[in-house]
Amino acid sequence: MNLLNRVATTALTAIAAAGFAATSIASQAQALERQPFVEAESVSLIRTAQRLGIKVVVDPAECKENPGLMGYMTNRGKLVLCAENHGDDLVEFADTIRHELIHAVQFCIGNRAIVPDQIETTRGFAQTDLGWDILGYPTEQWDTEGEARTLAHVWDESDVETALTRACTR
Repeated sequence: MNLLNRVATTALTAIAAAGFAATSIASQAQALERQPFVEAESVSLIRTAQRLGIKVVVDPAECKENPGLMGYMTNRGKLVLCAENHGDDLVEFADTIRHELIHAVQFCIGNRAIVPDQIETTRGFAQTDLGWDILGYPTEQWDTEGEARTLAHVWDESDVETALTRACTR
């Protein structure tokens, strides 16, 4: 079993056991390919976030001032998306939306990892397979950032939407 299958199998089994819905493990095994951009799914995910009280801001001045900034999520419920900085790469834009809303899930469960027993695996996958430069982040963010990068790659919008709804419904 390759690393991707181990990540998908282990993470999705743990997530399902923790009460987060996930699609079948078999469908996740193809996660080495990037999730496609499906406009209706991205829009649905953003609308769910807004319904849960997350304020979504697209292309504020700070995005123009920082062309490398793709987006971020604050622990105060604000999602910033730098759509123009993604250019025509809608697949990457969809990945950013999933990634940042996975951070929202992490904030809703106490600013911690969703699958804490898989930290080494998700951090390793993010670095090795996704090219994440871990040293560009403070050490206290390594666990949640590695997890968000990996899960945004493995989960589709409906997986993120389910986790977001379960974790952030007040």
